[in-house]
Amino acid sequence: MARTSILTGFLDKIRAPQEAHPDCWSVIKVEKLLEDVGVKGYEVSNEQKIVRMNNRSELMQILVHLVPTEVSSDYNLVLSKLENEMRVEIGCWQFETKA
Repeated sequence: MARTSILTGFLDKIRAPQEAHPDCWSVIKVEKLLEDVGVKGYEVSNEQKIVRMNNRSELMQILVHLVPTEVSSDYNLVLSKLENEMRVEIGCWQFETKA
């Protein structure tokens, strides 16, 4: 029993700290963002946390809206383009459209 507690104490000391993840945005916050930007045609997949938009200009409007206020050390912004899909990832959500 003493060995177990000594080993547990030792493992606690050498264990790497877990990375803190920011809270994910709620679907209400995402829908408010889309409304604020004026995006009309979109599809929200709440379980996968994906928002599919109809055109590239709507994605750019969201990006312009997010940059001054929402990008911080808590919410990193990731831009990506793969073949003909563009994506913006922030707040545990992925906004995507065909390029």
